[in-house]
Amino acid sequence: MDNRIKEILCCPKCHNKLTGSKNELFCRQCRKSYPSESGVPYFVKPIRRQNPNNGLIKRILKLFKAPRPTKMLNHIWTKEDPVHFHIKLKEFTDRFKGKNVLDIGSGGRRLGNNVIAMDLAAENIDLAADAHALPFKNNSFDAVVIQAVLEHVENVEKVVQEAGRVLKKNGEIFAEIPFLCPVHNDPRDFRRYTPDGFKQLFKGFTILDFGIAMGPSSAFSYSLRYYLAMLLSFNSNILFEAWWNIVGWLTFWIKYIDNLGLARNKRAEHMALSYFIHVKKK
Repeated sequence: MDNRIKEILCCPKCHNKLTGSKNELFCRQCRKSYPSESGVPYFVKPIRRQNPNNGLIKRILKLFKAPRPTKMLNHIWTKEDPVHFHIKLKEFTDRFKGKNVLDIGSGGRRLGNNVIAMDLAAENIDLAADAHALPFKNNSFDAVVIQAVLEHVENVEKVVQEAGRVLKKNGEIFAEIPFLCPVHNDPRDFRRYTPDGFKQLFKGFTILDFGIAMGPSSAFSYSLRYYLAMLLSFNSNILFEAWWNIVGWLTFWIKYIDNLGLARNKRAEHMALSYFIHVKKK
């Protein structure tokens, strides 16, 4: 286990110090033990995500996978464009290089060598833990990222509270949550937020920035893609996946209409796909 992580770990239940060996961590206070495998501690039983399509079918569907935006398309417009959420996120993490950053719900990605990847899933993580009970000491992190996670947690207020607890004074949080987005269980989906509701959720923090993460054209493109795949699949999971990828090729360009100025329209916020918020701990 990375010494940087080991120094700030604590029992997620009572926040007392953990002791133990290479294969197990133990809390003497609440007498609870947590397994560790290949240097990765597991404070919860990890979810192992599986694709329902396998073998030949999976390989065929992969051929029709919708294109991801190229670097050229991603940088046609300047970073000040409201739909350039990915650039805002990178700028946020770059500001904290060399400092402790926690990515809650990392989803298998790596935002940087200094970013601790935490998720319920078992792939490419530093630890598996529940966002409702973070296994870190108070004031451990300079920054926390919570992207596309808050809609999936049972008690969103508790998760925000925990993020604030492990954050240092004047530490910052960068979060994103969907608004006009179809239900996506991963494993469950509980909520959506309006701009006022999202800001209210972080009322205990100082708001530094707020805006559209993905705009109305993204919302329309995503919903149209989902609708057509659902319409043409006749309730078959395999057909849905196939049409989802095929329709993705036909509709992916729609979201770039936001970059032509639509995302700056005063009503764009009313039908955005998702919002971001950047806050500081008081």
